[in-house]
Amino acid sequence: MEYRIGVIGASESVENVWKAGEHFDEEVKLLPFPFEKEEEIKGILDKNRSQVDGWLFTGPLPYEMGKGYFHKDDRVSFCRPAGAMLLVRAMEIMRNAGKGKPRFSIDMPEGLVDISQVLSDLNLPLDEVYMKYDSFQELDSHDAFRGDRIADFHLKLYEAGKTDGAVTAYRSAYNKLREWGIPVYFLNLTRAEIILSLREMVEKIRTTWAKATQVGTVAIAIHDYETVLDHVNSETRLLQLEWEIKGKLLPLCEALDGSLVEKGNGRYEIFSSRGQIHSHLKELENTLKDIKTTINLYGSPAAGIGYGETVAQSRLRARQAVDQPVLWDMPFRISGDEEMAKKEEKEELDEGTRAKLKQVGVNEKTLLKIRLAASAFPGGIFSVKDLSTRLSVTPQNIRRIMGALSRAGLAEIVSEESEAMRGRPGKKYRLT
Repeated sequence: MEYRIGVIGASESVENVWKAGEHFDEEVKLLPFPFEKEEEIKGILDKNRSQVDGWLFTGPLPYEMGKGYFHKDDRVSFCRPAGAMLLVRAMEIMRNAGKGKPRFSIDMPEGLVDISQVLSDLNLPLDEVYMKYDSFQELDSHDAFRGDRIADFHLKLYEAGKTDGAVTAYRSAYNKLREWGIPVYFLNLTRAEIILSLREMVEKIRTTWAKATQVGTVAIAIHDYETVLDHVNSETRLLQLEWEIKGKLLPLCEALDGSLVEKGNGRYEIFSSRGQIHSHLKELENTLKDIKTTINLYGSPAAGIGYGETVAQSRLRARQAVDQPVLWDMPFRISGDEEMAKKEEKEELDEGTRAKLKQVGVNEKTLLKIRLAASAFPGGIFSVKDLSTRLSVTPQNIRRIMGALSRAGLAEIVSEESEAMRGRPGKKYRLT
């Protein structure tokens, strides 16, 4: 697959990125979008958005100026300078002026590079280096006079004989200073900085693409379905109600480009892709509202969304999500790697629990995962098979972990039942 990356920046910077990335990766195609004035950024984005898979700005300055024009689905990054080119420019000015110390003016967006620190690390004197910092909060691509003001800063110092040249991060200021015949150098990137930024950008696109093409399942359940059945007077009315519910789900299924499966007892599943589901969350919410109206408020429809690498994985996560007890106050719940991780991060274990886990050799994250899974079972009581299915872990591992937690006093056996297949007792656990 070919990834098309649009490169936005001043013409010289775009050319440097294009040259550095020409043979970077056979899957990557760089599309150059240079500008001469920062005001052109909006038009570049609006006109060419459909041609690219992502945008790479040649630095934080054009990125900040374009940030207000990004769409929510845009994949955007920028090249991060480390200060190496600042040294190159300082050496060029000294050589061309025939001086043994740097005498130049420089402008820089605030927080980008610590000019004083870079020059001090190189043992270069700072007494004749004049710096002007701009705040990112004040950046505006429609400020046509910004380049003029920055150019005036450099001009006054040069005409006063205090500098031998200027270094600027603004293309508009660079163009002005060249017109005035002042030695000016554009602050662009080194090849190493460009390659590192390209790697980050390609990884971002690949990750986003992989997520969008993951399998997705929407599990829809009508809570208190028995109550709905109690208010249905006849089998004919029940069939009519079921057809009405499916009539609400079919347009959603079509929008998701998916397939609908009726599971019985007020439960349905739609199989699609992560990208399609993510793009139609509002339609899902509206569908749930329509179903609620159809069943005359006797039940509460809800949906759980699961993402995964396989159908089985996404279906399991969707069912886990829709069965969460706290779900019914929400239109839907999404279950995936990131969501599960966020829930685990919110929980903290006390020192006593950590010490017990260490004694029996159980990882803290393992206990947090079990806690989260156990919350879906009535009374928090579960079997080895229950937990094995929910966590996609072998029963042998679950038995070992639950045995360790029981010895540590972090779980208890609440009952034992015969397992028909083997005749051995099946234990029911609950976390303490």
